[in-house]
Amino acid sequence: MSSFRFFTFLALALVATVLASPVSKDSVSCKPIGHPTKLVNYNPEFRTSSFFKTANSAKHPRLLAANSSSEKFQFYHCSLPSDKYSKEKNGIMYGQLRSVKLPGLCMTPNNVNVEGPSTNDGWINTETVPPNTDGTITFRKCATTDTEVMRRQWLALENYGSKKPCSFPSIFQKGRKGDLEMLGLTGDSNSSSFYFPFKESTSTAYLADALPASCKGKL
Repeated sequence: MSSFRFFTFLALALVATVLASPVSKDSVSCKPIGHPTKLVNYNPEFRTSSFFKTANSAKHPRLLAANSSSEKFQFYHCSLPSDKYSKEKNGIMYGQLRSVKLPGLCMTPNNVNVEGPSTNDGWINTETVPPNTDGTITFRKCATTDTEVMRRQWLALENYGSKKPCSFPSIFQKGRKGDLEMLGLTGDSNSSSFYFPFKESTSTAYLADALPASCKGKL
C-alpha cells in the first residue's frame, strides 16, 4: 500500500471512530432554578416525613435524615453532558443539587442502579454500578463533564413551577439512559440513600420548606 493510500485510509478510520463515539461536551453549563429550599421526603403509606441535612465533616459530607432541619438546597439546571443522557421532556429538568452551605459540592450517591433479571413474581431485580456498592449519599465536587461521578450526580427535577395545589418540586436520581430512576430518600442520623420505589412504596423527595398537613393525604 502506498504512503498516500495508507494515510487516506487512516484519516477515514479516525473520522469514522469520532462519528461513532458519543458526543461529549467540554463542560456542562448550569444555572440555579428557583430559590433554595429544604429537602424533605414524604411517605404517603405511613404519612411520615423526614428532613435532610449534611454532616459536618471535612471532605465528603454525608446526607443525613433528621426530624427537622434549617439547611437549604439549590437545584441547578444543566446542559446534557453527552448523548448518553436522555433529553428533557414533559417539563422535567435535569441537573445537580447543591447545599447552600457547601458551594461547589453536589449530591453524589455512591452508585446508580440498573435493571437485572426479573423474578417469577414480577419484581424487578436491581444491580448496582459499581457492583456490590451501597447507595450512601455524600456531597462531592460537582462534575462538569461526562464521568461516572456525573452519572451518579445527575438528577431530575419534576413539577417545578406547577400551580396545582399541593404540587411541590420533587427530585430523583436519573443517571444515564438505561439507569433506573431512583425515587425517594431513606436514611437516619448516620447516612441516607435513594431507593427504588417497589410496589409497596411511593415515597418521594421534595424541595419544599414545609409540607402542609392538608396536603399529606394528596401527595
